[in-house]
Amino acid sequence: MLQQNQGNAPAPGNHAVLDWAPVFQNILDAGDEWICIYNKKRQLAYVSRAFRAFLGLSSSSAVADSDWLSPFIHPEEQSKFQQHLQKEFSSPQDFRFPIRFIDSTGNVHQLQHECHPIFDAQSDFQGRWCRYHI
Repeated sequence: MLQQNQGNAPAPGNHAVLDWAPVFQNILDAGDEWICIYNKKRQLAYVSRAFRAFLGLSSSSAVADSDWLSPFIHPEEQSKFQQHLQKEFSSPQDFRFPIRFIDSTGNVHQLQHECHPIFDAQSDFQGRWCRYHI
């Protein structure tokens, strides 16, 4: 529970969750991390500036499709990645595995995929955040 002291903080007794997502997005966008975040419905909620640049996506290009990443995954890796999304997405476990990506120029890169579950304060599953690195 948040207590009001001054300014725009919630009033005493109110249960409120401040929306910190824009703050964290600004921090991530200032760096070079290749990050994406999915909500619990497997909908894409965020893609970092650096990851968009690697994939050749403009900052304004829409990536709302849950299958948005598939065109960038090497054809021989498609079934492994789809199986991961379908069977392991809602798992409370962390996952790491190598995967080949095709960048905007057609070059193939061996990346490490790691993803982690996101839980709220009540321990309810809220989605996954994923990081890719060489």
